[in-house]
Amino acid sequence: MKIRTLILILFSFILFSCNQEKTVSTDQLQMRKGVLYLINEKDPFTGKAIRKNTYGQIVFEGNYEDGKQEGIQKAYYDDGSIKLLQYYENGKKEGEQTAYGFNGRTEYNYKNGRLDGVQKTYDHDGNLVLEENYKNGQLNGKNYYR
Repeated sequence: MKIRTLILILFSFILFSCNQEKTVSTDQLQMRKGVLYLINEKDPFTGKAIRKNTYGQIVFEGNYEDGKQEGIQKAYYDDGSIKLLQYYENGKKEGEQTAYGFNGRTEYNYKNGRLDGVQKTYDHDGNLVLEENYKNGQLNGKNYYR
């Protein structure tokens, strides 16, 4: 019984240790031929990268797998408010992206790393001021300007 409990605890510890996501500062990373590595490492970086401003606030956080952007990437203004939400699959932008400015926000879509679908820009009151359609990275059709 004690051996079984000890094995279970040891197995849980090993499993927990393997699932720990590595978080590093972007200063510890370098790009080589389009792939991100920890400095002086030979294997591409997998984990979370963050960048902080001079006040210690996070201004960027993003996930990487095998040296490529993967999942959500977030950028923040110095006041901590969200600046940009982007999603990546295998290093390419994919799906809905949102950029927040002091005068409003822009929502746009990517497919396989290229603009694809409706891009909408709203003013600070939430009114639609621009609508554009993209197909395979190219402007497609009529645009709406307010």
